[in-house]
Amino acid sequence: MSQRIREPGTAGAPPKFGGELQRARKDAGLSLDELARRSGVSKSILSQIERDSTNPTIATVWRICAALERSPESLFRGAEEERSGITALTANATPEIQSEDGLCRLRILGAIETVERLQWYEFLAEPGANWFRRRTAPAARST
Repeated sequence: MSQRIREPGTAGAPPKFGGELQRARKDAGLSLDELARRSGVSKSILSQIERDSTNPTIATVWRICAALERSPESLFRGAEEERSGITALTANATPEIQSEDGLCRLRILGAIETVERLQWYEFLAEPGANWFRRRTAPAARST
């Protein structure tokens, strides 16, 4: 297996994480002014970073992340997940439905944001399970 070696100066484009930075700022309930004050990074530079129109230095990213109380990795990882279309969900974020007998389980595995274009389920059934239990009307009693 051969590896492609890049020529010096031809590295890929730097990661775009402006959208993730903006989400993190809004999740923290901060305005651009407040984040600028806390981080020591000017409001105009923060705005340019959020629009992916400038590439910040490592020191700038570090100061912004410290003000947001997040790791730099979380900003880059979040941007990569957005590009890949993959979202990691926790177990409590995946709804589960069980049959009446408890032997069948259906879990929705997809993120709610993807439900219009993709639905992914996990269906588990134990031996003897009956997902569709036939309901019968009670027998008529004669008195």
